[in-house]
Amino acid sequence: MNPSKKTYSVLIIEDSPADQFLLEESLNSTGLSIEVITMANSIAEAMHLLETHSFSIIFLDLFLPDSSGLDTLIQLVKLYSKTPIIISSGLSDTQVAVNAISMGAQDFLIKGDYSSALLEKTFVYSIERKDAEQLIKASEESYRYLFDNNPAIILLWDLDDFKILKVNETAIKIYGYTKEEFLQKTLLDICRNADHKKVRIAGENLMKNKKASGIWKHINKKGKVLNMDTSSHIIIYNGKEAVLTLANDITEKVFLEEKLAEEKIKKQQEINAAIITAQVQERSLLGEELHDNINQILATATLYMDGAISNEESRINFLKEGKGFIKNAMEEIRKLSKTLLPPSLGEGSLHEALNNVIEKIKMVNDNIHFVVDWKVKDEDCLNDKLKLSIFRIVQEQLNNIFKHAKASNINIRLEKEDEFLQLSIKDDGIGFDPSKKAEGVGLQNIVNRAKLLNGTTLIKSSVGKGCEIVINFSFKNSIPVALAFRA
Repeated sequence: MNPSKKTYSVLIIEDSPADQFLLEESLNSTGLSIEVITMANSIAEAMHLLETHSFSIIFLDLFLPDSSGLDTLIQLVKLYSKTPIIISSGLSDTQVAVNAISMGAQDFLIKGDYSSALLEKTFVYSIERKDAEQLIKASEESYRYLFDNNPAIILLWDLDDFKILKVNETAIKIYGYTKEEFLQKTLLDICRNADHKKVRIAGENLMKNKKASGIWKHINKKGKVLNMDTSSHIIIYNGKEAVLTLANDITEKVFLEEKLAEEKIKKQQEINAAIITAQVQERSLLGEELHDNINQILATATLYMDGAISNEESRINFLKEGKGFIKNAMEEIRKLSKTLLPPSLGEGSLHEALNNVIEKIKMVNDNIHFVVDWKVKDEDCLNDKLKLSIFRIVQEQLNNIFKHAKASNINIRLEKEDEFLQLSIKDDGIGFDPSKKAEGVGLQNIVNRAKLLNGTTLIKSSVGKGCEIVINFSFKNSIPVALAFRA
């Protein structure tokens, strides 16, 4: 049995074993998921069962040993009005069964004169009709108050000609029409002309499915387009089927969602522009290094090679000197390559790569004191992309500190706890106001690098009080995802 399929319990009140067997077999041959079928040979036995059990539906023979005709139905409807009843009728009492429909039965079947498909259809429709009937009965007492004072828009309209039959106060307020003006209109009058065909198709579908929902564009009295989230149901109004539509005005919500989507696109464009700017800056620095340093060394080596060619007496010396410059160029290229590709992705660990950067800084600037607080026991849990991003972020922030901060102390902390990783870079420099737009893209590059791995960045700084950048990653299932800042 499919656990997601609705199951039913059935009570058959019938004193004929043959008719009991026929009905039970017919029910089991349908596509219905029937959990249990219970038999009762008399109305008294049925009443006893109904006192202790609940049933999805009842099949009732009107002529039983202890009850006959409509009295049999009246007893059940009076005590168990919420349970749908299908009359199981013989040919001789068909007219009585038809009369029983007006007294509360949902439908009737002539014994032995139905197919499995008809039985299944009658079964399902009887339950649906009873559910609709109970819904209407439960709402009758409070209907008027709820209708008039409901914060949602309520429109009651005719399914045949779409004429508006009734509206509540919320509809009058939102659309701007008076109640009298509304009652002179049809549903088509408050819809766009382009949607009229769609409205008619929706009406046809409502006749089949009894309910529908969707987003529609309506027009108010001033001609403004309103976005309406609607839910419609077939009800009985003044003895005739009509449609009750509840609608919520989501015009402002749609506007805000569209605006948010535009802002997301704009933000992504800014991120892309910042990434491109960072790439251009890296390439520019690379170009400058190649042109101003390595190119000059190689140019000098070329001059010595030319001297060796033209001066036979000093050729050996020229070649030795030229070779020295070529080795120097090779060393500079190696250093430049290490800058572009950190050792953490190849030769050594991330920890070693960061220490190497710090040692090189100390060689040219011993006035800055570094504290490295490394709390990652095993780097194997960090993938290469995450290591590279951390390395680049540290490089970028150290560059920002040297350019602007005038700091004496720099504290770098990397801490891993369970599935969380936190990077902190703190200095005691001159600080700045984070609310003011920065001229450079250094900090934006850091934010973008972290965001590419769904990391979150917190920048804490104020004028004269240094700066701290805290970046949080979560690598659940080895995929970094966004993590709220943990103080």
